[in-house]
Amino acid sequence: MSNSSPAGSNVQYSEKLWPSASTWIWPIIISITAGIALAPISSILGWIAAGVVLLSLIAVFLLRTPTIEVTDELVTVGRASIERKYIGEVVGYRGDEAFKQRGQKLHGLAYMLLRGWIDGVVRMEVT
Repeated sequence: MSNSSPAGSNVQYSEKLWPSASTWIWPIIISITAGIALAPISSILGWIAAGVVLLSLIAVFLLRTPTIEVTDELVTVGRASIERKYIGEVVGYRGDEAFKQRGQKLHGLAYMLLRGWIDGVVRMEVT
């Protein structure tokens, strides 16, 4: 289903789950590694590889950033959507309890949209 909200529905909440500042160190480290790996062949090739890998990883990070959107009729989390009439109890968790919700207390059939840089968990009951 499309990430855009249906015509005529009011967006009540919308959020993009952007990578944290510390997450951006990984594309830099990986691109430096690619450059160093190719530098013995040619230093110019190493610089080009580092630049291409860095730009590619930045594009992937930005394009794969999921959106959470709540409209009058739908709740959309990433690529998944559900009509609001099927949503029961909604509870938010942080810290140790959020950790447990992602592991020990997780239902095996649950849809999950996890990002390592986000501590909070929201659990929505499907009725």
